[in-house]
Amino acid sequence: MEFKTNRRSVLVAAALVLGTLWIYWPVQYCEFLNFDDPVYVTQNPIVRAGWSARGICWAFQTSYASNWHPLTWLSHMLDCEFYGLAARGHHLTNVFLHLANTLLLLAFLRRATGAFWPSALVAALFAWHPLHVESVAWVSERKDVLSTCFGLLALLAYGFYVERPGARRYLLALLAFGLSLLAKPMLVTLPGLLLLLDYWPLGRSAPGAGPPAEGRGGGRLRRWRRLVWEKAPFFGLSLVSCVVTFLAQKRGGAVASLIHIPLGERVANAATAYAAYLWQTFWPLELAVFYPHPVHPAGAKVLASLLVLLAVSAGVFLGRRPWLIMGWLWFLGALAPVIGLVQVGDHARADRYTYLPLVGLFIGIVWTATGFAAARPAWRKPLWGLAACVGVLLGLETRVQLAHWKNSETLFRRALAVTGRNYLAHNNLGNVLDLSGRHEDAKRHYEATLRIRPDFAGTHYNLANVLTREGDFDAALQHYRAALALQPNYADAHHNLGVLLARRGRVDEALEHYQAALRSNPAFADAHNSRGNLLFQQGRLDEAAAAYRAALQTRPDFLDARLNLALTLQQAGPADEAAQQYAEAVRRHPESPRAHSDWGILLARRGRLPEAEHHLAEVVRLDPQSANARYNLGNVLLEQGKTGAAAAQYAEALRLNPGDAQARQKLERLTSAAAPAEPRLPEPP
Repeated sequence: MEFKTNRRSVLVAAALVLGTLWIYWPVQYCEFLNFDDPVYVTQNPIVRAGWSARGICWAFQTSYASNWHPLTWLSHMLDCEFYGLAARGHHLTNVFLHLANTLLLLAFLRRATGAFWPSALVAALFAWHPLHVESVAWVSERKDVLSTCFGLLALLAYGFYVERPGARRYLLALLAFGLSLLAKPMLVTLPGLLLLLDYWPLGRSAPGAGPPAEGRGGGRLRRWRRLVWEKAPFFGLSLVSCVVTFLAQKRGGAVASLIHIPLGERVANAATAYAAYLWQTFWPLELAVFYPHPVHPAGAKVLASLLVLLAVSAGVFLGRRPWLIMGWLWFLGALAPVIGLVQVGDHARADRYTYLPLVGLFIGIVWTATGFAAARPAWRKPLWGLAACVGVLLGLETRVQLAHWKNSETLFRRALAVTGRNYLAHNNLGNVLDLSGRHEDAKRHYEATLRIRPDFAGTHYNLANVLTREGDFDAALQHYRAALALQPNYADAHHNLGVLLARRGRVDEALEHYQAALRSNPAFADAHNSRGNLLFQQGRLDEAAAAYRAALQTRPDFLDARLNLALTLQQAGPADEAAQQYAEAVRRHPESPRAHSDWGILLARRGRLPEAEHHLAEVVRLDPQSANARYNLGNVLLEQGKTGAAAAQYAEALRLNPGDAQARQKLERLTSAAAPAEPRLPEPP
């Protein structure tokens, strides 16, 4: 059926857009989260650098974050190019992609079914359902909305191909599918979805569809064989994506072994997860960012879930409604890769996994209600009223759910409120509290995490950091070592343990841990810098300089590493390169007092006093409470003969630090030199 743009279509599309914008507009005030956002954006130096040839190459070569999704990395880089680290822009990109997905779904269903209003209702449910908040409001889930965007384009292109078969349209659908997999491998089931669409609404498996076949039974089998063979390139792409994804996740340690989670528990959890997704479709309350995997799923709950799934399946197939069969199989099949039989991560399920699978349920529900209303004209107005109420309630609940995503603290407090034994929520809430200076509260949440999951390496690391700040070094050492026993390649734990050992004078052990951190993460700039510091203290200046250069290669804006390199070069030579590094530090960090101070002191030593005065005056401007800055500026002023200005700086340095003997001595010398000599009385005769 030809798709014609008319006034009704434009008005409905506008209503969908405006309604979705109203629901999701508060997302622009949400912050980055401390869950995955640092990996994907805020602490990823390559992504933060924006669009670059180096970044593009990295995106296609890396399996960082235990996944291979180059288009997602490129999308984040593009956001950083335009918005920097302003979270508002990153969030709004997700919203606009969600809007695009809504309109693409409407266009596809309208074209494939010829039914406008049911298509519009499905699109509205997709746009406004609370289960989709996680995919839209979480910057790290850019991969979800981006992958679905290309997946829906693939469905739309496939619809064009079915209407008028041709290589160009087929390749367009295949290309869009490939791009979807490059954003996230969630849609590896799309070839199966295409076969479901062939069954309904496209009707390509029905008698008389496609080339004629011999015999009724043989004809049906031949039609299905032809349709499956037609999807062979799609299945090939899915297979490649599955292999690449499994290897990337296995390499990153994200795939749980059968020892950690036995197969029986996985099957039990899969059944309860399907039932939970089904329940939350109709009752989307008490949603959380993380649902812990149950240690031993309750037998009664598993049995009830299986009975529900079997009952629904029986009802769907006995009812023989093609849209119900297609929608139910869409829901079950689209969720299959993430239902937990191949367990990735520690979660039992995730709201984000429902982003596209729920479309199948929506189709089944809406087309069933439409058929009911068509057979009973008296029910049409009440059903439309019910549909309007459901849309409003879903939109309001989505706004409520969105409020929990305002920041990390609200998100994880909500998770603790609606789930039990949520060790990840305790850990991440502890991180928020620790960062905001509420260290005792953070410590309590870390300890709560370890009571639930003593084998959670990240919490051992976090608690060790708190204990280090408290000065309880022995306990900190124990928790760092516990983290490394659980996760031997934990680069951050190796680094921080090295820092603690260096403080305690155990230099050789510290160097070993820095090396271990760099073996796990060769681009770990902090580890390069810390290693350089130890080498500098040992007088191994060339090796220290090489370590600082390695840090700067990864993070060119790493101020400490650049100033450390400049100091090393200043001592080891060449002096000109040291000056260049100081100048570069000031250029990159014009508001850094330390950069101006170090550069100014070197200029003073080289006799470039006016330039030194300028930079040391900048230090005083940036840090007016620094007694050292005042003293250094006073020295430069004195060398230029500006005794009055120098005395003023020494006096201010003494006011800030009354125990500064050098400033006192110089001020007294200047004051006595400037004081007029007392008149001498004439000697008596």
